Amino acid sequence: MSSDSNWSVVKTGDIFDLINGYAFKSREFIAQGAPVLKIKNVKAGALNLDNLSYVDPGFLATKPDKVVQKNDLLITMSGNRHDGSMETWVGKVCWFGSDSPYLVNQRVGTLRLKNIVDENPRFLAYQLSSESFQKHFIAVATSSGGQANLAPTQINSTELLLPPRTVQDWIVSVVGGLEDKIQLNHQINQTLEQMAQALFKSWFVDFEPVKAKIAALEAGGSEEDALLAAMQAISGTSLCDADASATSAAEQLARLQAQQPEQYAELRATAELFPSAIQDSELGEIPKGWAVRDLKSSTTEIRRGISPRYTEDGGIQVINQKCIRNHKINFVLARRNDSSKRKINGREIQIGDVLVNSTGVGTLGRLTPVRLLPEPSVADSHVTVVRANTRLISKAFLAGLMLSSEPFIEASGAGSTGQTELRKQVLEDIMFAMPSLELSTTYETIVSPMGQQIACLEEQLTSLARTRDSLLPKLLSGELTIPDAESKLTEIEEAANV
Repeated sequence: MSSDSNWSVVKTGDIFDLINGYAFKSREFIAQGAPVLKIKNVKAGALNLDNLSYVDPGFLATKPDKVVQKNDLLITMSGNRHDGSMETWVGKVCWFGSDSPYLVNQRVGTLRLKNIVDENPRFLAYQLSSESFQKHFIAVATSSGGQANLAPTQINSTELLLPPRTVQDWIVSVVGGLEDKIQLNHQINQTLEQMAQALFKSWFVDFEPVKAKIAALEAGGSEEDALLAAMQAISGTSLCDADASATSAAEQLARLQAQQPEQYAELRATAELFPSAIQDSELGEIPKGWAVRDLKSSTTEIRRGISPRYTEDGGIQVINQKCIRNHKINFVLARRNDSSKRKINGREIQIGDVLVNSTGVGTLGRLTPVRLLPEPSVADSHVTVVRANTRLISKAFLAGLMLSSEPFIEASGAGSTGQTELRKQVLEDIMFAMPSLELSTTYETIVSPMGQQIACLEEQLTSLARTRDSLLPKLLSGELTIPDAESKLTEIEEAANV
C-alpha cells in the first residue's frame, strides 16, 4: 500500500457537511433528560461520556439537525493552543459510533459524510485526530480573548489524503482491532476496581457483615446463626431465597461446606473476624472494638514529591499530575529527573502507595493506587505520596479508603483560582473506622489478585497503545504496504505477548 495514483487529495468540505452545534442557554440545562455533548466531551480520537449535561428531551424533536448521528465525526471549534492543556486544545476530533440520541452544544461541529458508501468514517476520524492534523487545526485557528477558534471555512478547506475504500476498511480493521482490545482491557479493569471498592464499602463503610450478625441476634438467633448471616453477607450472593428460612440458609452453607470445604472454611474464618455489636464514636456507630483513627497516625508517609531537574536522557522517571487519571498511571506522560542535579534520597515510589494530585483546578484530588512500576520512579512536587503503615492497615485497605474519599479530597482545595493547593493536613485529618489488622489483611488477600490482574492488563494497554501509535501514522500516509503492516503487527503483538 502506498500513496500512489489510487490515493486522492480532497478537502474536508468536499466529503463532509459541517453542522454547527446549538447554543443552549444555561437555564435550559436540567438534572436529567436528553444528553448534550459539549467541548469537554470531545477528546482526540475518543468520546468522553463522563459529566454529561442534559436538556429537555423535547429538543430532540425541535432541533433534529443538532442531533448527532452514528458515524458522524465531532470537532471542537474552540479551545486552547499548545500553551494550554492538551485536554482543551482546539480542533480535537472523534468518531461517534452510538445509535443513542445526543444533542450537540455550541462550538462543537458535526462532520457528516455526504456519501458514506465511498468513505469509512472511522478511518477519517483516525486521520483528523492524528498529531499532524491536531497541529494543523491549532495553527490555522484564530484567537479571540485568549481563546483559539476554528471557522467553518478553516475546517472545510483542510486537505485529506484518501486511499480507496477497501484500503480504508483494512486500516480500520487493523487499528480498530487494537482499539477494541484496549477498550476491553479498560472495561475489565474498571469492573475489577468496582468489585474491590464494592467489597471495601460493604465491609468498612456500611459494615454489612456486622449488621447481619446483629440482625440475626435481635431476631432471637444464636451466635452460630449470626455467624451464618455474616457469611451470607460476605459471600456477596444470597445463599437462599429472600423468603426462605434460616434453616434453608444453613442447608445451603452445609452444601457449600461439603462441596467446597476450603472455600467454606475461608468464608467462616472471615466472618469470625467481624464483631456482632456496634459502639458509638465521633464518626457515629462503628463496629465494636474498632478504633477511630486518622490517616496521619496510620501511614508512614504523607509527602509531596521532589522538585525535579528535568533531562531528556537517562535519569529517573518522574510521575506528574498529567500521568494520573482514571485511577491509573499513564507512564507515557512521565518525564525524567537528572539525579546528579536533584537527588532523590530514597524518595522512590513503591507498589501499594497512593498518589494524589495536589494542585490546580480540574486535576486536584485525582488519585491512583500504585499497582505497576515498570522502572524506579518518583513523584514530582505537585503529587502527594501516601504510604500505609502496614503494622496497622494493609496497603489494599489504604487504597480502598483513599478511593472512597476521593470526592471529599477533590472538594478540599484551598487558594485562589489557578493556584489551588491540597494541604497536607487535609489528608492527615481524614478519619476512619480502623478494623483489626487481621481483617484488613484478609481484605488485601481477597483483592490483591484483582490488583495484580489490573496491573497485568495495564501493561498490555501500554503495549497495545504503543503498537497502535507506531502503526497509525505509517498507515495513514501509505508508507506501509498491507503485507508489511500485517507482519509488523504480528511481530509487535508477539513481542508484547498481547
